[in-house]
Amino acid sequence: MDALSSGDCKTNSCSSPPAPQPQPNSTNKGPVPARVSELNAVRALGESVSQDWATRQNLCRNLCSKCLAYQDAAVDNRSHLHLINLEQLQMSDCEFCDVLCRAIHWSGIVRDSGDVPYLWVGKGSLEIAIQGCSDGLSPVVQLCCEPELPSPGSPETIRQIFEWISHCKQTHSLCDVQDPNFMPTRLIDLGPSNDAIRLIETDSKIQASYVCLSHCWGGKTPLTTKVDNLQMHLQSIGWHEIPQTFRDAICYTRLLRIRYIWIDSLCIIQDSPDDWSTESKMMGQVYSNAYLTLGAVTAPDSSTGMFNMSSSFGLHSKRKITGITIAGFPYLYNVYKRPNHDHLHPAGWRSYDDRESFPLLGRAWAFQERIMSPRFLHIGHPELRWECKETVLCECGDIDQLSIKMTWVNVLESSSAFQLEKARRDLVEAYSRLSLTYEGDKLPAFSGLAKQACRASPSSEYLAGLFRGSLIVDMLWMNRRRDTNLYRCDLKHWRAPTWSWASLDAFVVFPLSSYSHIDGEEPERSSLLKAYIEIIEAKCTTSTSDPTGSVSDGFIILRGPVFDCSIRDGKLCRVSAHQDIPVDGELYLDRPEHALQGQ
Repeated sequence: MDALSSGDCKTNSCSSPPAPQPQPNSTNKGPVPARVSELNAVRALGESVSQDWATRQNLCRNLCSKCLAYQDAAVDNRSHLHLINLEQLQMSDCEFCDVLCRAIHWSGIVRDSGDVPYLWVGKGSLEIAIQGCSDGLSPVVQLCCEPELPSPGSPETIRQIFEWISHCKQTHSLCDVQDPNFMPTRLIDLGPSNDAIRLIETDSKIQASYVCLSHCWGGKTPLTTKVDNLQMHLQSIGWHEIPQTFRDAICYTRLLRIRYIWIDSLCIIQDSPDDWSTESKMMGQVYSNAYLTLGAVTAPDSSTGMFNMSSSFGLHSKRKITGITIAGFPYLYNVYKRPNHDHLHPAGWRSYDDRESFPLLGRAWAFQERIMSPRFLHIGHPELRWECKETVLCECGDIDQLSIKMTWVNVLESSSAFQLEKARRDLVEAYSRLSLTYEGDKLPAFSGLAKQACRASPSSEYLAGLFRGSLIVDMLWMNRRRDTNLYRCDLKHWRAPTWSWASLDAFVVFPLSSYSHIDGEEPERSSLLKAYIEIIEAKCTTSTSDPTGSVSDGFIILRGPVFDCSIRDGKLCRVSAHQDIPVDGELYLDRPEHALQGQ
């Protein structure tokens, strides 16, 4: 089978790993088309040079000492090298300095006399950026040689994925599935050959590896399994019915020689409340025991395919710089100017705040899907990214920091109670930024991560997103969105008690998260925060059998001092406290818009 081709697309001339051959007694209903990703646009990140620096040294004999240092650094790991002196660059006889000078002049990256450019040398790429510019307004200039990186559906990319998987399996003990005996209730069977795809019920009789798909439903409802078509899907799912994103995921799964894939819209009976309740509470297990999760990060819905190129992120312009070296060899550099862009850094979702370019990473359900999966492959424009429990990689080689997933895994493996509490609150802060189609999913979409936290704190009761053992600090959250014209957080229906962050659709933060009031737990911190309240009782009633799922009611009883205060325009103007000493303060409302309405 050619690498990821489609019945509507031309076949890629490069071959991929062969598809399994049909069994003698199988009923072959015709080949399932694969898909070739015909990506003509150059990807902004991940450009690679066709010749390494050692080869180019033979072409460019007249290099200055700094460019020779760049050459040495590029062969090893990435390095943040020296600032560029424009005056020296213009006066240099170095051939590569001339390339840099022409690239800077053409791109217009230097906007005023205060801008200081620097050269970033990565393994296989060169970038010029402005020092200290993080607002995304200044473009980034990238230099590379022909050819461009292969598309996400090419044989070269498939080989890269195999290399990442092989390295992970051989060296990462943390990335093993949690429960090898677990199997989802239903899976999509791709068959031993190109037979028709069908839904199967495992009934604990099948023990095999499976792949998961993490995707956006978007405004278009994808192909779903319902009560009235369940039996039909158990017989066969026609290729013509399957949307493009699902097709791409199926093709990737087959190329990885995996027979089964789990897709939520097909493996959960969508119009059965009982089935949805049962399956949703197992979502964490489904993803944590998957061989690999494919993330369609740039696809806004199931119809666009995993290689969606419609995102606003991309190259604004391109220019070729050519010349002849002193040795008489021609050279060519493609120079690209693109918007500034962050990689996947420790803040996790924050570096993907452009929801238009990476719609999946703005979805709440995808948060735990990504973190709980042992291996998560980000597929789409501009490049592939690999994220497992022990490393984060990308095609351009420009990532070397911990992700939020790795931080969480490390905390669960071996951390103090205080570190675990802070990590839980960090997860909530990141999760609260994300969007839900159904507001009632706020706690269910966090349920898998909550179960992991509960296992790490077995003696602490879970209360609608908070924990009894750290409840005083957990309740000290606030709605960060102060501008009521930009953000309204009222819900149509009650979802959680008001002391829970889950009661709002708001970006919440825990300003005192770094402090602890636990006696004997990191005493140098416990002395910094003193609690003046006592929790008498706290209780939540779950609305399903899932202990970390939705709640139907909840209450809390506290004992502590009460102060009279005056409020003006959201400010505590006077507080009557002990000895009647006036104190100024600031009031943080959960629903700032209520202050404008006199509520």
